[in-house]
Amino acid sequence: MPLALEHAGAYCADGVSFTEYHAQLTGLPARELFDTHPEVFYEQTVASTWKPSIAAATDAAALAGDVLELAAFLAPDAIPKELFDVLVDAPGEIRERKRLTDACNALARYSLATVDDATISLHRLLQKVIRDDLTDRDEAAPGAHAVAAITDAFPADTQLPACWDACERLLAHVQALAVAMPAPGEHAVTVVGLMNRACVYLFHADSGALQRDDRAASEHAALMPRAVTLGQAAVELAQRLLDAEHPDTLRARANLASSYWQPGRTKDAIDLREAVLADRERLLGAEHPDTLRARANLAHIYRAAGSLDEAKRLDTGA
Repeated sequence: MPLALEHAGAYCADGVSFTEYHAQLTGLPARELFDTHPEVFYEQTVASTWKPSIAAATDAAALAGDVLELAAFLAPDAIPKELFDVLVDAPGEIRERKRLTDACNALARYSLATVDDATISLHRLLQKVIRDDLTDRDEAAPGAHAVAAITDAFPADTQLPACWDACERLLAHVQALAVAMPAPGEHAVTVVGLMNRACVYLFHADSGALQRDDRAASEHAALMPRAVTLGQAAVELAQRLLDAEHPDTLRARANLASSYWQPGRTKDAIDLREAVLADRERLLGAEHPDTLRARANLAHIYRAAGSLDEAKRLDTGA
């Protein structure tokens, strides 16, 4: 197990003998020692291997464990360091900055993370082991910290091009958070809302890039599925965590309709827009701002598709 050997070597490099490390390793068994499935056995073995390193890193820097647990709910690569500001009371204060820096450096020293000036990255298996352990202990704080961190960092108005670099940097972490917290309870609305904001970003950014670059149809089709894939995931998440008639679920379905339109899935876009409008009229009334917006969006698609009579009917309210 090269990965386990790497961590053992890093631990012993700090002055712990091989014999002492072996004693600590054998004294910290995983939840189950053996399993017939090789992948499960590997995870359990690595859990035992990593626990001494995690404990040592936390002894060296008190926030190291908290950083590791928060990171376990995000994408494994290129996690922006500023997301960990939620772990301290005054992130702008120099002593608190040093605490976070010391925590990241301790994780790097014990080969628990790869750290550069702006980001940290974790091994995927380590993330899984940590999340499983938190779930077993019914520990909700790290997941809540991850939700708060992404909510604070992800731009609110994702239609603005000035925000797109930040959105792209955080996109993978929004998606990972939605997967890592399949039943976030009190955070359900927030997580679905983040997915919806990410969908709006992808729709505008990717379609804007196509317009600027005047790409060929084949490249157009290759780019836009990002928005479709994320839009479908947002709808599935909203329907599972909220319900089919929740405002954020309707918003997710409307975003998905927009994503269908760009790669030329005209019928799918129109069918979904029609269904969203019908639901909003039934649930909110004909004059609610969300209903009026849904009607205008559907009329726009009708006009673009050449269905001028349908568009006129919606515009006039006939």
